Amino acid sequence: LNNYCGPLLQSATETADDNRMFRKEKIADATKIIELQEKLLTKQEEDMAKINDLQEKLALKKDDEIGTVKSAAQKEIKTFSSLLKNTCKNAFAPKKIQAAVKRVALEDDRSKSLIIFGLPETEENLDAKVSGILLDHLNEKPKILRCKRVGKDTSERVRPVKFILSSSDQARTILSKTKLLRHVDGFSSVYITPDRSAADRMAYKKVVDQLLNKRTAEPDKVHVIRNFRVISSEKEPLE
Repeated sequence: LNNYCGPLLQSATETADDNRMFRKEKIADATKIIELQEKLLTKQEEDMAKINDLQEKLALKKDDEIGTVKSAAQKEIKTFSSLLKNTCKNAFAPKKIQAAVKRVALEDDRSKSLIIFGLPETEENLDAKVSGILLDHLNEKPKILRCKRVGKDTSERVRPVKFILSSSDQARTILSKTKLLRHVDGFSSVYITPDRSAADRMAYKKVVDQLLNKRTAEPDKVHVIRNFRVISSEKEPLE
């Protein structure tokens, strides 16, 4: 019996020792793992603390920058407001308003006015004479509000006639037909133009000079004035 049980007891004792050693190693490994986890948590906490600190510093810097920008913007707004106030004050001064209203009224009056050049000065009624020309040669019977000679009365030149119609549409219609007068006997030197301002008259005179130069330099083309510009085109061939 001793010979049979002795080896078994010895083997059990060695197995128990091995198990104890294994448990010790596992406990040691677990302890190391716990220590590493604690170190990792500590590191994370330190990193989070640094991140929070940086975020606070960034927020403070942004607040400072925003405050600076707001201050600069408020200063610019005050400057612009002051400038706008002064500009509006000057722009809406009573004299300037009156001048602007006068200019608008004058432009509206000019859009309804026409000028006839080359009409001989006689003692006959101007209204009747102008009405007769428009009706007989242009087939138009507009309502003429006023009609008069303009310029100084001298024997050196024939003064043009200014007449005002009831609408600018009537004026445009008559202007579109004024070229018909060229083909009427006795009216080859009579022509009708818009009532232009002094500046527009000077600009139109320059365009007319350009037109004359074009006709001299390029006689093989057709040259006309459109919207204060000289327009040139090829002549249509004769059939």
